[in-house]
Amino acid sequence: WTSPKPKKTVGIIRYGAFGDLLQTASIAKALKAENYHVTLFCESRGYDVVKHDSNFDEFFIQDKDQVPNANLGEFWAYWKTRFDKFINLSESVEGSLLAIPDRIAVHWPQSMRHKTMNKNYLEFMHDIAETTYEWFKDGQCFYPTKEEREWAKAERAKIEGVAILWPLA
Repeated sequence: WTSPKPKKTVGIIRYGAFGDLLQTASIAKALKAENYHVTLFCESRGYDVVKHDSNFDEFFIQDKDQVPNANLGEFWAYWKTRFDKFINLSESVEGSLLAIPDRIAVHWPQSMRHKTMNKNYLEFMHDIAETTYEWFKDGQCFYPTKEEREWAKAERAKIEGVAILWPLA
């Protein structure tokens, strides 16, 4: 709190897990190129994926449901005043591009779902953030620590031949 305020600040809200935060890292990279000081509001499980990413300057880490859903609007309104730019990516994919069973869009005709939801998640998030798409052409990046790289090499060395990763979710 004693540090001088950076010239351009941005707060990004993105609660979620691994994939959500890797997508958000692409937006942070674009904002960092625009000379923003980037603060990420995230949950601890997402923080683990981006904590070594130099495109984030600060983290506001929250436990899951630490702020009750009914109070999130007020919480976000408070923090929005502390930044030059404030990007809320909550439900940017889940609430806009996915037909979730307990939401009305799942009952729309397939043609309407395709018309409104058939979009690239990452491009959509960049549109919300008002950042250029060129920054995600490098692909999503995970910045492992030296210990994580060594662990991965040791685990791979245990496997003979070809290794295939098949994610089930």
